Amino acid sequence: VVIDPVTGTARRELAGSWNATTGTLGIQWKPDDDTLAFARYSRGYKAGGFNAGGISVLPQTDSEKIDAFEVGYKRTFGSRLQINTALFHYSYQGLQIPLTVTIPGGASLTEFFNLDESTSYGAEVEAVWWPADALQLLLSYGYGRSEIDEACCFVDGADPRAVQPGANPEGAAVGGQQPQNIAGQELPQTPRHKVALNANYRFEFDAGSLVLSGSYVWKAKTYQSVFNRSYNQSPAYDQVDLRAVWTTTNNRYRVIGFVKNLFDETGYDGSSGMLLAAPPATPETVVTTYGLTPPRTVGLQFQYRFN
Repeated sequence: VVIDPVTGTARRELAGSWNATTGTLGIQWKPDDDTLAFARYSRGYKAGGFNAGGISVLPQTDSEKIDAFEVGYKRTFGSRLQINTALFHYSYQGLQIPLTVTIPGGASLTEFFNLDESTSYGAEVEAVWWPADALQLLLSYGYGRSEIDEACCFVDGADPRAVQPGANPEGAAVGGQQPQNIAGQELPQTPRHKVALNANYRFEFDAGSLVLSGSYVWKAKTYQSVFNRSYNQSPAYDQVDLRAVWTTTNNRYRVIGFVKNLFDETGYDGSSGMLLAAPPATPETVVTTYGLTPPRTVGLQFQYRFN
C-alpha cells in the first residue's frame, strides 16, 4: 500500500494470474434398454480474485479446486415406473467463502477467503410414476452432509470476541478480534434433507392441451455461514406451488397461469447474525436477520411462437 504524502490517499495495485487443467472422466454400463449405471469423476476449478472493496490485509483470494465423484443407477420398470439414484462426494481445496470483516473506523466489508480443505457428500433418489398415460407423479429426496476438514483462523463478524456458545477461539486476539478455528463445521447452505413432490395431469382437446401441475417442497434447516451458530441458522420450511399450462394444437400459442407459495407460508433463503452494542463486561447480544422467500405470488404469462 502506498500513501500519498499530500492527500493521504492509500493506493494499492493488484494483479494476478491463475490457470488450471480441468476435465471429466466417465463410464456407463447399459445391459438393457431399461437399465443404466454410471460413474463419473470431474476436476473443477474457479480462478482467484481480489477483495478490492477497501485496503484490506489480505486483498487476494486464491483459486478453488474440486474433485467430484458421482455414481448412479437408473432403472425403468414396465414403462410405468422409473427410479433414479445417485451418490456424490465432493472434495474442495481452497473453497472460496464470503465473510464479513470489520476494518479500522468500524466499517464492515464482505470479503472472500479460502478454506484449506472441505468435503460435501450425500445421496439423491428420484421416482417417477405414470399410473395413467395422462398422469405423472414425481418424488425426489436428497440427503447431504458437509464438513470443513481444515480451516484456521477466521473472525466471526457477529461474534468478534468469540464469546458466543459454540465459539472455538484459537490464536491471539488482534484489535479486540479473536480468530476461531472452524474445522468440523458444516459448509453453508447444505441442508441435511430435501423433499420434493410433483403431480401433473394432461387433458387433451381438439383445440389444444391443458396441463395442471402441483408441487410441494420441504427443506430442512441449514446454516448460512461457516460459523455454525444459532443466529446463522435458517429454519426448515415448505412451500406449495400450482401451475396450469394451455397449449394450442399447432403449438403457436401458450398461456401459463401460476400460483407460487399457495398458502403464503414463511420461507427462509438466508440468515445472518448482527452484533448489538453492549458494555465490555457484558457478553454481547447477537440478533438474527432472516432473508425470506417471496410471499404468495399469482401470475399469468402469454407466449407466441413465430415459426
